[in-house]
Amino acid sequence: MAGIIDEERNVVAPCARDLTTRRQVAAAVIAAGSGRVLLVGVVALAALRLTLALAGRPLGLADLVAAVAVVALVGPVEWVIHKLVLHAPVESRRLGILGVGLGHRAHHAAPDDLRWITLDGREAGGALLGFGVVSGVVSSAVALALGAPVIATAFTGWLLAAVALTHYEFVHLLVHSGHRPTSRFYATLDRHHRLHHHRNEQYWLGVTSRTGDRLFRTLPRSKGDVPRSETTRTLSR
Repeated sequence: MAGIIDEERNVVAPCARDLTTRRQVAAAVIAAGSGRVLLVGVVALAALRLTLALAGRPLGLADLVAAVAVVALVGPVEWVIHKLVLHAPVESRRLGILGVGLGHRAHHAAPDDLRWITLDGREAGGALLGFGVVSGVVSSAVALALGAPVIATAFTGWLLAAVALTHYEFVHLLVHSGHRPTSRFYATLDRHHRLHHHRNEQYWLGVTSRTGDRLFRTLPRSKGDVPRSETTRTLSR
């Protein structure tokens, strides 16, 4: 890899643009601390849900509804975390939530620096537990409403949340890599995230979903509808 010259630390940092295929991107995610934690989490949760199914708690309507609910919440939750936590002012206590606020500022300062694109293992573990709580509450409510087993349904929701988080890590690295997606869905995510970094950081806050941007009106019809920001690299308020 050619890398990025980090003059402050006097090192050559790995550059995401040097990853030119989806296979290379996937390998980089797996090699990252977050990838190892999340893949273990996905396998463990899938094994637990399978064990419950074999013990008399098979997949049913509640699992389907819980899965749909969790997937529907991905965009809004992603938007809220991105806007209110990762982009919080430096003096705000919110910046330290999940331990990723300062790292996200470093990511905006050098968007293609591979060191700041994926979460580290500790951050991924915290996110996995946090999303487990959110998905567990939603899934349990679904189970109670439909008279289904609460614990089994909660594990289904948590499994979907873990898969969504793993997908987030892959997409975030993909859109910063040298690979340009050919499918319409991923190409749109790619274009919007680049506009977030290089046009205006107050818009296009979704990474894997545009639902949050649509809901909170941060998805312009075209890039010309919003002014070019001078703080995309600094996140200054």
